[in-house]
Amino acid sequence: MQQNQPADVVDVCEENVATAASISRKRRLPDGLQDERDDDDDDDDDDDNNNKLFLFASPQSIAAFEYLDHPADVQLHTWGNTVEDMLASLGAAMVNYMVPLSTIEETETKHVEIAGAHDMHTFVFTFLDELLFLFHGDGFVAKRVGFARGASVVPPDATTTNGNSSAPWPTVRLAVRGERFEPTRHGGHGTEVKAITYSAMAIHDHGAETAATNRRWEAFVIVDI
Repeated sequence: MQQNQPADVVDVCEENVATAASISRKRRLPDGLQDERDDDDDDDDDDDNNNKLFLFASPQSIAAFEYLDHPADVQLHTWGNTVEDMLASLGAAMVNYMVPLSTIEETETKHVEIAGAHDMHTFVFTFLDELLFLFHGDGFVAKRVGFARGASVVPPDATTTNGNSSAPWPTVRLAVRGERFEPTRHGGHGTEVKAITYSAMAIHDHGAETAATNRRWEAFVIVDI
């Protein structure tokens, strides 16, 4: 895969993620995504009748991301009103850096589980690592992620500073929509993500009073390219 940076990478050097929210940066709505709520009850994914057991992020939600410059890698910055929206945007941001979302059709559904997390950082790391494994291991490019309806993604008493919780961290089931990688349509557009890192990872819950800003939940993750 060619090592070309997407046009929406912002030329800002981030030395401290705590200052990132105060810096004016460019945001984009990925090509092919519309600002409208997707209704999964009308889903035509006939190959998987279990899809209605999952709540999928809307195109508007997964568009809530941007890229921040890093000396050697790239930092993903995503946000959303719910932790699910933030995670869906995080997955979309990583995939879009490799393959433009506008070129990905939703023709297949993969089911994965996120298990073994013990705090917010390990959960986010494992979530992205599973999506990256689908790409590298199965040749599958993900476009949207659905979370099991009615299930908790994080324990109710988990904190975002360290993610510690007195309750066991749940196993989270995901349905991932996308298609097989096709070099003629998907290749040569972006930069391959090699691995997820914990470096400078930050997850923030800014509180219910910030819901109107669509940035209650916010994540900063550096990926190795």
